[in-house]
Amino acid sequence: MHYQAQMEGDYGPRRQSCYQSSLELPSHRQAHTFLGWTYHFQGRIEDAIAECKRAIEPRSGIRQP
Repeated sequence: MHYQAQMEGDYGPRRQSCYQSSLELPSHRQAHTFLGWTYHFQGRIEDAIAECKRAIEPRSGIRQP
């Protein structure tokens, strides 16, 4: 569903909702990144930056590459 929304150029509420639901799963950095991109395309630059920062912040118990 996420990929389909992305390929259709859907940067609105449907795509945003897809990524936000992914954040309920443990350690989905990529969902934060894609949600950040979605916010960027919506013109929500501050929200985009915040999501991208969440994507790269260290997490305890998870080995960093």
